[in-house]
Amino acid sequence: MTYSALFIFFCAALLFGHRRWLVLSRRRKFRYRTAGTLLTQPEAIFYNGLAEALRGEWTIAMKVRIADLLAPNEFSSRRYRSAFYQVSNKHVDFVLLNKQFKAVAAIELDDRSHARADRQLRDRIVEHALATAGLPLIRVKVQQRYRWLAILRAVHDATTVGKCSTLLTQGVALQWLHVGNGLARVGCTQIKEQ
Repeated sequence: MTYSALFIFFCAALLFGHRRWLVLSRRRKFRYRTAGTLLTQPEAIFYNGLAEALRGEWTIAMKVRIADLLAPNEFSSRRYRSAFYQVSNKHVDFVLLNKQFKAVAAIELDDRSHARADRQLRDRIVEHALATAGLPLIRVKVQQRYRWLAILRAVHDATTVGKCSTLLTQGVALQWLHVGNGLARVGCTQIKEQ
């Protein structure tokens, strides 16, 4: 009796292993191609302008998954998983990193799609997650031309507490006074260029 049970167990293990091997071998046969550019054209325009305006003050990371930025602050494994899955498939357009590569602020570009109900729900989830973690979110409306002074002020407000920003004292903002008619938002505060 024990030999037959052992034989059945061995056959089941062999069958399961063979089936698993077939599944894995089929997965390996998928073919991939590059997805093209990482950024959309509006994102690329904004990134290039932001990189020039910041002048190396911060490192700019692109398309960062929120689950790579934040960890759920939940103690039960069930709540932890629920919180993780709520943000695991969402990303922010840009993240500003300090010299130690620690995230200091996130930037979202808002195009027309952010007016849709499903995107507004997604935006509320992202805003809540970032706010509870204490990571500032700067929302910028997609435009043809940006007011970099307003955006630099938003970056300054988001990344400093009671400090004089080197961004605004090195003449960087003054050089961008002539650009566009933009608007940047930090949290719920509108910041307009004067």
